[in-house]
Amino acid sequence: VLKEMTVRDGRLVLPSGMSYRLLALPQVETMTPRLLAKIKELVEAGATVVGAPPWKSPSLSGYPKCDAEVERLAGELWPGRQPPSEICVVGRGQGRIVWGGELTQWCAAERPWIPRLDRAKWIWHDGEGDPARAVPPGVRYFRRAFQLDADRRVRSAQLVITADNSFVCWINGRRVLTGNTFRHTFSANVARVLKPGRNVIAVEARNAANAPNPAGLIAVLEVRLDDGSTFVLPTDGSWTSGKEVPDGWASAPKGPAQVCWTPVRVLGPPGIAPWGDVEESDSSSDLYPDVLALSRLLERLGVPPDFDYRTASGERSLRFIHRRIGDTDVYFVANKRPEAEAAVCRFRVSGRRPELWWPRSGRIDRPAVYDEIDGRLCLPLSLEAHESVFVVFREGETLEPDRVISVTRNGQPLIAATWPPAGQPLIVPEAHSVRVTCGRQGQYRLLTGQPGRYELKRAGGQTRSVRVESVSQPIRITGPWQVRFTPGWGAPERVTFEKLVPWNEHTDPGGRYYSGAATYTTRFSILEPAAPRSERLILDLGRVEVMARVKLNGRDLGTLWKPPYEIDITGTARIGENLLELTVVNLWINRLIGDEQLPEDSERTQAGDLTQWPRWLLDGQPSPAGRYTFTTWRLWKKDSPLVPPGLLGPVTIRSLAQELIRR
Repeated sequence: VLKEMTVRDGRLVLPSGMSYRLLALPQVETMTPRLLAKIKELVEAGATVVGAPPWKSPSLSGYPKCDAEVERLAGELWPGRQPPSEICVVGRGQGRIVWGGELTQWCAAERPWIPRLDRAKWIWHDGEGDPARAVPPGVRYFRRAFQLDADRRVRSAQLVITADNSFVCWINGRRVLTGNTFRHTFSANVARVLKPGRNVIAVEARNAANAPNPAGLIAVLEVRLDDGSTFVLPTDGSWTSGKEVPDGWASAPKGPAQVCWTPVRVLGPPGIAPWGDVEESDSSSDLYPDVLALSRLLERLGVPPDFDYRTASGERSLRFIHRRIGDTDVYFVANKRPEAEAAVCRFRVSGRRPELWWPRSGRIDRPAVYDEIDGRLCLPLSLEAHESVFVVFREGETLEPDRVISVTRNGQPLIAATWPPAGQPLIVPEAHSVRVTCGRQGQYRLLTGQPGRYELKRAGGQTRSVRVESVSQPIRITGPWQVRFTPGWGAPERVTFEKLVPWNEHTDPGGRYYSGAATYTTRFSILEPAAPRSERLILDLGRVEVMARVKLNGRDLGTLWKPPYEIDITGTARIGENLLELTVVNLWINRLIGDEQLPEDSERTQAGDLTQWPRWLLDGQPSPAGRYTFTTWRLWKKDSPLVPPGLLGPVTIRSLAQELIRR
C-alpha cells in the first residue's frame, strides 16, 4: 500500500496487474501517520476505503505529535470517531469512505475484548462419579438454549471455551470453535451466527484416555447489543447434557425427544483442581469486516459478488480466491468442511465456458452442465471433504450453444445449472456420484455409479438421453494381507493380517506402539464381465491413518494423503489376477506413547520440560532406556489414548458406467 498502490479509474492497482474495487481497513485502533496519509491520498484520488478511523499511532516515534497527526488525518477523512448504526458513505475528493453498521464491529472507543471465565463454572455429565477426579472416557454432549431480543441488534459476541480433553462447539448448527487442550481457552467472535429469538449453543466434549480420568467443560458467551446492554451466558447448572444424540442435535430448536437431556453436574469455579488456572487465549475477533458484509456493500455499490454460492448443507462452507493471469480468469474454490459438499456457484464471468482443474489428480474436465444467467456463469459443483478445484475461464473458450443446463435420472432432477430462489432446494448430486463432461470429439461423456435413464436438457431446449442398463457390483478386497514393517523400530518385520485391524490392536507390544511405514501386499481377481461394457474402475481404500502410496501390478500410482482415499485404476487393473501393494505411514503419536512406558532417559521437570541436554544425545548414542524417540517436551503420557494407525479399510473397487452421448 505504501510504496506501490495507486488508483486508476476508481480501482486500487498494483504494478503486478492486481486490482481491487475497495480497501478494507483492519479493525484496530492504531495506524502510523505515514500509512494513514497514504490512505488519504488514495481516497482523494478515487479509492473506496471501508472501515472505522484509527485514533493513535502504534509507535512511540515522534510521540505525542504522532498521535495528534493520526487524529488530524482521521478527522479529515471520517466525520467522527463513533461509527453510525447504519452503513454511511462519505465522499472525500474523488473517492469515498464507507463505515458503520455491520461493516464496523467495533471502533477505537470500543476495543475487542475477551470475556473472563470468572462467572462460569466447570461442568460435566452427571451420574458417573466425580468428574474432577475420574469419570469414564468417552464423548458427552451439552446444550443450552437462550433468547435474544428481536428489537435489539447484536453489535458483537465473544465466546470463550475449553474442555478436558477436547471439544467441538456449534451455535445454531454452525460449527464455531474446536479445541484439543484444557491448558488454555479458545475464543471467537460469533456475532454472525446469532439470530433474533431462540438460539442454541451445543458442545461435544471428549474425555480421551484408556481409563477413567478427570473431565470438565467451562465456557462463557458474552453478547453486546447496540443499546449498550450486555447478555452473558456462562456454563452453570442451567445447562443440560446427554450421552447419545441423533443427527441434527446441535441445530434443533428443541432437544431431540429421543435424547435423555439431564441437568449437568456443577464442579466448581475456575481455578479448582485438577485444572488450576487456565491460560486465557488471545482474541480471535475478526481483523477485517465480515466478507458477506463486504459483498453486500459491493452489491449496494452496483458490483455483483465476484463469487457466490448456495450449498446443499446450508453452510457457508466454500472459500475462494480469484486471479487473472493474462486474459485467463482463475478461481480457486475449496471446501472447508470435513464432509463432502455440493453447491451451485456463480462467477462474475460472462461469455466464457469453464474448465475444472483438479489439483489432487491433475485431471482437467470440461463440464457440460453450466449456464449463463444475468451475465454471470452458473456452475453446479461437488467437492469431497476438504477438496479444492481451480475453475478456469480461458480467452477463446466461449459459451457453447449446446451446453447442458439440467440432468435427470428416471425423470427425477439430478443436476441443474440454475440459481434457485431463497428457500427452494438445490438440485445438486452427491460429490462425484455423476459427472457429465464434454469430449473433444463432439460428444457428452456421462460417468455414473447408478443405472437408469438419463436425460440431458440443453440451453436451446433440445434433449439427449441414454439408458445405463447396469453397473458392475463392487469388488471387496479382503486379504489376507502380508505386512512388512520397517526393521529396527520395534514391530515384527513381517506379519500376516487375515483382516484389516489397526496396529495398536496387535498383540505384539512393538506393533502396538509402532510409528513409521508398513507395506501391505495382497492379490485379487477381476472377472471377465458377462457383457462388454465401458467402465472406469476406482480403487477405494476406505479409512487410512494417515497416508498411503499405491502400487498396482508394479506400477506406482502415487500417494493418497487425504480422504477420500480413492484413485482411478482403469488401464492398470486387468482381467484375472492383480497384485496390490500399499505403503501406509502413520503419525508419531503411538511411538511417543510407547516410549513413555520405558524408564526416563533425561532430566526433566514434573511437567515434562527438559532441563538439560542428555549426554547420550550429545554423543550421538542410543537412549540408555531403550526409547526410540526424543522430544524436548513430553507431548503425551503413558496412559494417553493410542491413535488407530494403518490401513483400516474396507478396501473396494467400484465401477462407474461410462456412456458417450451424441451432442
